[in-house]
Amino acid sequence: RIPDADGLYYWIDQLKAGSTINSISESFYQGAIVYAAQTGYTATMSSEDFVNMLYRNALGRTDGADTEGLNYWSAQLNNHTQTPGSLARTILGTAHNYKGDATWGWVADLLDNKIKVANTFAVDWGLNYLTPEASILSGMAVAKLVTATDISAALSLIGIPSDQVLFV
Repeated sequence: RIPDADGLYYWIDQLKAGSTINSISESFYQGAIVYAAQTGYTATMSSEDFVNMLYRNALGRTDGADTEGLNYWSAQLNNHTQTPGSLARTILGTAHNYKGDATWGWVADLLDNKIKVANTFAVDWGLNYLTPEASILSGMAVAKLVTATDISAALSLIGIPSDQVLFV
């Protein structure tokens, strides 16, 4: 999902205060579990279900993971080489290695576009939602409209035309 401004700045402050990327990734995973009704992530889901959901939600792979990826990443969770938080971070980082690839380059482009929308919403416009639930649901809805080639539908869902965002 895209972050809201307050959440993004909170996590930046945590990083500056010495938290590691891995500990922040674990916090994101724990938050997803706390808000399971909104995110679909649960503490009892299988490793395979977690990997497939991550591929669908973050990587835009509507069918989930391919067999090779599913087996590899699930084994990483099952043998405790990775935790859910570190696995999510690793998979997202690995996806960028495919930038420009004829088959999977679109995934890196999709992630880059999600970052553009997140930056617009949280940094450029400094926006927040009123509740954690609204932030999660709305942030997920906006992120789902981002494609590898277009961010206009996602920005439109935010509901504020860019020419009407004014700062004094």
